[in-house]
Amino acid sequence: MNIDCENLPCPCSGAPTPAPDTPAPAQPPEPQPAPPPSTPANDEPPPTSTTDEHCTTTRRVVTVTLDRRRHRAVLAHIRRAIRAGWPRVLTVNRPGADERRDQLLDDSRYPTRPGMDRDEWPMAFARTSWRAHVAYVPSRQNRSAGAIIANRLRPYCDGTRFRVSGRRAAGKRKARTVARSAALGSEAAARSYLLSPTGRIGPMYVDRATPNDVRAAFRAPRSERVVESLRAR
Repeated sequence: MNIDCENLPCPCSGAPTPAPDTPAPAQPPEPQPAPPPSTPANDEPPPTSTTDEHCTTTRRVVTVTLDRRRHRAVLAHIRRAIRAGWPRVLTVNRPGADERRDQLLDDSRYPTRPGMDRDEWPMAFARTSWRAHVAYVPSRQNRSAGAIIANRLRPYCDGTRFRVSGRRAAGKRKARTVARSAALGSEAAARSYLLSPTGRIGPMYVDRATPNDVRAAFRAPRSERVVESLRAR
């Protein structure tokens, strides 16, 4: 058996036998620091959703009441708009209200007038189209009615149905009702009226009051003659 020793390593050389080529172990990547949280420009708070999650939903029709005397022109405009075919019951739709109002109340279509406002029915926040019935009403009445309607509907979500109605102030209606009852002969109503702030007569004289005293007090609530006539009894 012949062995070729030329290709074998020398046992006395001490040189290590070369190992086969093997890839070096991969080093794990160095962790990168987390980027700092971004802050809005000008220290503004981050944007929030335009939908109020805490609004009130209801299936009933919400009634907004206006005083017939203080908002006479506004209520008259609402009645004219309803007779013209516009709806009586409206639905709250706040998104896009400013754009609808600006498109409708163009100066070329409805120019401004001193001391007057351009009242809309339906309101810009209660319609889906820019079209509406417009009338000129005193600025004081329109802005007062607008504030009352906005405060009444502020807790409710979009999609809430509402209507606007007018009635006489409760205090004045009650005073007139009491006076009318007293004129018909109700002594209990007479005493209630004379004790009220409108009657201006102390409780010590109420037992002596008659409907005639009530009528006199209603004509002159602060008249001393009514008090003197009761004292003389």
